[in-house]
Amino acid sequence: YGSAFSGVDTVAAALDMKMREGQWRYECLAELHDKTREAATAAWAQRGLATARCHADARRLDNECWVELFVITPECVEFAACQHDADHERQASSMRDTNCALNYVRRRRPRFVLVENVDEAAAVGPLSGVLGSLEGYVFERVVVCPSVHLNVPVRRRRSFWLGRDSRA
Repeated sequence: YGSAFSGVDTVAAALDMKMREGQWRYECLAELHDKTREAATAAWAQRGLATARCHADARRLDNECWVELFVITPECVEFAACQHDADHERQASSMRDTNCALNYVRRRRPRFVLVENVDEAAAVGPLSGVLGSLEGYVFERVVVCPSVHLNVPVRRRRSFWLGRDSRA
């Protein structure tokens, strides 16, 4: 398992709940914020995550080892509906960062790639385009709303793209 922009990583927490001991390892991560990176390292050390494999720059992951599942949860603030004055330069910068993080996928070819972000047109279109350009991967997008799907009083629709390497 490897991740980029995942914070302390709730996807890894969900995986941890479903998998038995010894069935998965957290190999590498990239997280820009020092405190969050330190917290993630501490949280996932028992799953094998070492400080040396935790990077501040997602562009450095392309030299990491192969993982079966790579998760990317890029910053979504620029695309959120509450941002009434969209800053297109910040949105473009976020897409460039995501595209750079996908260099890991292009070079190491994990079997599965999971990407999560807000379900807003400003994010869905560009992310779908970037993911669609990954040669040899087939992606499916699913939208999840906590209030609808989990009976939680939160209306924060999220898009999840799950891709698999069709050549594997």
